[in-house]
Amino acid sequence: MLHSSDMYQGGRVSWKSVRLELARSPEFPRGSASRAFLLRLPLCGDGSIDAAALDKNVNQAIVRRFWASDADQAGKISRLDGEWLLICSRAGASSTFVMQNDRLVVDQNITIVGPDAVALPFRVVSIEPISASPVAS
Repeated sequence: MLHSSDMYQGGRVSWKSVRLELARSPEFPRGSASRAFLLRLPLCGDGSIDAAALDKNVNQAIVRRFWASDADQAGKISRLDGEWLLICSRAGASSTFVMQNDRLVVDQNITIVGPDAVALPFRVVSIEPISASPVAS
């Protein structure tokens, strides 16, 4: 469920830096900190993505993908048909990852489906405030 929060405090949105690391899986029984996403997005108090704030500041919603075997990728976060898209690019090519959860809570797992249609579990490792939040328009 998407929420428009009351997180506007003094004209500012509660933007967060969220780190997702590959969770335990058959291929990675301990998970992998070297396979991660770093997201910058607005969150409501319950951890849901604040869609209204993101829509007002779409250029501030960014993603970085770190993968041990690949070069880092950077991109943007958007939504389409109720799904959150992590659109990463490097060297002129782009890859779209679909985040199937719209709620991010530390120590909980979420699912991200890659461009190869493989769903992987990721653990929310940290959620930190961003001191210079964009001003809501």
